[in-house]
Amino acid sequence: MITPERAGWRPMQYGHRRAADIADPIVEPLWEGIRVLAHAVDGTVRLIDEDGRDVTDRFADVAAALGPSIAAGSAVVEGILTTQATESGEGAKIVAVQTPTAGQMIGQMFMGKSGERALGGSGATRGRPATSDVVAVVAVDLLEVDGTEMLDVPLLERRRILESVVVEGELVRRGIFVRPPISSYLISWPALGFTHMAYKAQNGTYRPGATADDWTIAQIPRR
Repeated sequence: MITPERAGWRPMQYGHRRAADIADPIVEPLWEGIRVLAHAVDGTVRLIDEDGRDVTDRFADVAAALGPSIAAGSAVVEGILTTQATESGEGAKIVAVQTPTAGQMIGQMFMGKSGERALGGSGATRGRPATSDVVAVVAVDLLEVDGTEMLDVPLLERRRILESVVVEGELVRRGIFVRPPISSYLISWPALGFTHMAYKAQNGTYRPGATADDWTIAQIPRR
């Protein structure tokens, strides 16, 4: 059961600073899809979108897959419901690493076979036509685990703990991130269909529903 306080949580919003002004950032490819907070309690998951709507029934396959993938009694995970994670590279496994090579990025980003299409959302414009209608959830942040709020824990530590809390599967992935320099990814990410990237201060905290002055979105430059 979602506590009343956490029921009011919403994904933190991106600010409008220049990427160059974000101190000590981590950088992520920006997934297209629907941002949600996944509230997991004893293997049962409710998916709440940015507008506070419960979309669990709409994405029942994802919720059912995420429940047993949470290695904790309870957790609140920010994720993106997206078909991008199941496009091309069928059979490859997405992994969360801090400094992968460009070749590893291409080989590890995608997998999947069955599901439904995610419509709309706050991600970037598609860089190519969709090749999958299979929806997966890509976990990108951790707000609570086993009753302990993580909001004041630095982002890099939240991401480290997330890796031990969320177990990957066909419909459950952990978002990858890198640290600057990112020049090699400016080639590999567009090849995978990404057009934008997110900069987030690695020491930043999480304020549900607020606009972050240390998060921003940047377009991946055309090479």
